[in-house]
Amino acid sequence: MFVWATMTVLRGRVRRFAVGAVVAGFVATAALNAVNPDALIARTNLSRPHVDITYLSHLSDDAVPTLVDRSSELPAAQRTRLLSLLARRHRPQQSWLSWNASRRQARAALDTLRH
Repeated sequence: MFVWATMTVLRGRVRRFAVGAVVAGFVATAALNAVNPDALIARTNLSRPHVDITYLSHLSDDAVPTLVDRSSELPAAQRTRLLSLLARRHRPQQSWLSWNASRRQARAALDTLRH
């Protein structure tokens, strides 16, 4: 943004800066959605020798499918504790206004364990 500001505002093209700033915001948001930071954190932590189960259980719903899929890599006691903590925090959806895709995917991942 600093370079863009230098190229536009300092040359008197304030409107062009505003358009570029909005586009940069959309690009950054799309990049964060594609990268999925919480799932990346979950994958990274599950590949380490010491896994902090409590920390992983507090990640957002974006991480739950990754945690469920890769939980088989954990020792049995840690796997049981992680899945128990994840299942405990998910409650039935109250209304359609509280719906979101991450929560639905997390619930679906946890439901696969029950069947």
